[in-house]
Amino acid sequence: MARFADWLALGLVPWLGLVLARQVDALPMVVLVAAPTGFLLQQLARFHLEVVERAFDHPTRPALALIQARLGADSGCSAKAAYRIYEVTLYQYPDWIAARAHIHRCWHWIATLRAASLGVMLAGVGSFFSSAGAGEGEWFPVSWVLSLAAGLIAVALWRKAEHTKMLLHEFDCAWILAHWPAYEAVAARVLAREQTNP
Repeated sequence: MARFADWLALGLVPWLGLVLARQVDALPMVVLVAAPTGFLLQQLARFHLEVVERAFDHPTRPALALIQARLGADSGCSAKAAYRIYEVTLYQYPDWIAARAHIHRCWHWIATLRAASLGVMLAGVGSFFSSAGAGEGEWFPVSWVLSLAAGLIAVALWRKAEHTKMLLHEFDCAWILAHWPAYEAVAARVLAREQTNP
């Protein structure tokens, strides 16, 4: 139910341009398409995060770079192995559930904030073109200001997502350093398995 509420909230934003342009008859249609629109926005943001950026297993992810640096260059630990070490260790301990929940929540909010940023940008464009197409001269300057404000809000939301990502990387690294013996033990097993099964 919480995800549906997220999708509904995200999906309402891009269509607000129609409502703001005083096309009230569009309101029932907006409510009908809000959840699917929100779902698409969130999936687009997740796709960009997971596939385009490869945010989880990218070699430059600070947590993976830290694991490689702590093990040393002579360990032969690749970025792929570092990701395996990170994941196995994080999910190995039942009492680390709070840390896992925090990490998942951060990734969720990064994707949600990016989706909201995209939605607000679409709302700004929509309000501008809706009023321009309706030919309402007195409403046109207001929609221009709303579009500009939407652009600024979209940038702020995107920057908030990036700030959350930076803080998540700091948390990841601090967690690894605080629990390094656990990561080192898993690293020994993972690297030994990689050497026997290249």
